[in-house]
Amino acid sequence: MAGGEVVIETLDSEVLKGNPLGDPTRRDVAIYLPPRYDSRKRYPAAYGIVGYTGTGKSLFGFDPLGEDLKSRLDRLIRTGKMGPLIVPMVDCFTKVGGNQYINSSATGRYDDYLRKEILPFVESKYRVSRRGIWGKSSGGYGSIVQGMLHPDTWSALADHSGDALFELCYIMDFPRALAAFQDHGGPTGWLRWFWRQPNRRREEMAPVLNTIGMAAHYSPNPKSRELGADFDLPLWSHRAIYNEREGRIEMHLVSEAAQTVLYRTFAPVCYQRR
Repeated sequence: MAGGEVVIETLDSEVLKGNPLGDPTRRDVAIYLPPRYDSRKRYPAAYGIVGYTGTGKSLFGFDPLGEDLKSRLDRLIRTGKMGPLIVPMVDCFTKVGGNQYINSSATGRYDDYLRKEILPFVESKYRVSRRGIWGKSSGGYGSIVQGMLHPDTWSALADHSGDALFELCYIMDFPRALAAFQDHGGPTGWLRWFWRQPNRRREEMAPVLNTIGMAAHYSPNPKSRELGADFDLPLWSHRAIYNEREGRIEMHLVSEAAQTVLYRTFAPVCYQRR
């Protein structure tokens, strides 16, 4: 059986016009069509939304040591483990590193873009019987949120390693982000510096970019001079402390003001690097 085909469609978005980050409004949608695609038939569509720092087309990239998305879909259909379907991969990348697939005054109306523009655009060109949404990491979390907010839109969802318990998984990024903000005059200064760098995938950049992105999506404030988001920088500082027992230097958050901190306790989970 011959493999499927990936076609690139381009949409000029009205919803994203005037977005606060000045991100492109003309975007590609990479769409997988199954082997022997018949335009007279209807197919289920599995809309893919990617993790932070990714774009839809990136999953179709050739990997000499792995299996790209097209090859995997071809294999699953060829071996009968999955029926033929259409897989549109959406581009929601932003200057803050990615997307959470919600509407935010600091990034743009990406929930509306996905549901009110991408869906009708794709389904005006390809015959769809029913639709689902899936993703990994931020895309997995976005799939869960889309399913909860819009059950009338999605018939199914799949969450692969979706982000969760933000108060635990992201707080470890804060000390590094605060240190970077101080070095560059704040979040806006750091982001400008970041986009001037030739290699923007250095490991130490990730927690800073992620902190900016989460603030932009979940703490938008149009009155803020820092990327239209709340960072509450005067309330926090960071400090390097040597942990003698563990023999390592640790970064700690330090409150600079009296604050009420709400927390919950969970069973400890330990991870060991091998």
